[in-house]
Amino acid sequence: MKRISTEDFDKAYSVLADAFIPEEIKSYPRLLNEFMTKGLQIFTENDKDIVGVITCWEFENFIFVENFAVVPQKRGCGIGTQLINEIISHFSGKSIILEVEEPDSDTRKRRVEFYEKCGFTLSNLGYMQPPLRDTPSSVTLRIMHTNTISKALLTAYKEEIFATVYGDYDAKYL
Repeated sequence: MKRISTEDFDKAYSVLADAFIPEEIKSYPRLLNEFMTKGLQIFTENDKDIVGVITCWEFENFIFVENFAVVPQKRGCGIGTQLINEIISHFSGKSIILEVEEPDSDTRKRRVEFYEKCGFTLSNLGYMQPPLRDTPSSVTLRIMHTNTISKALLTAYKEEIFATVYGDYDAKYL
């Protein structure tokens, strides 16, 4: 796993943009700004071609994985598992937190199962994702995490995520 440089940002964003619908990913200028000035970290596998990407934020007591994607033609080859395991190892000692959509379809259930195999636990803490662009969001999310985290602490972490990652949001999303 390697942390990308600015020269690789376009390639990494392309992987993310191909994997997510627009409502589920920040715009190119916003993500680039967060990468350049706000502390967003972007990691890829150690391959010369970028085929897997993880974006994350490092907080004092936890890591928040904002986006994670592998190009379609490389899914099922172990790249995703390798990246997640390397993030967990790289940030050892800190809980890793990420969001998933409600597991109400086969695809979403498989996604949750993938993270569970990597050591994550699905919490009962859910919320509506604040808009990432100028369009309303209707994506309901739940938090998954490594390590044991109390509901009170998980709620506090969620508030830190909202303040840093989502920025200006309507309190109705909390």
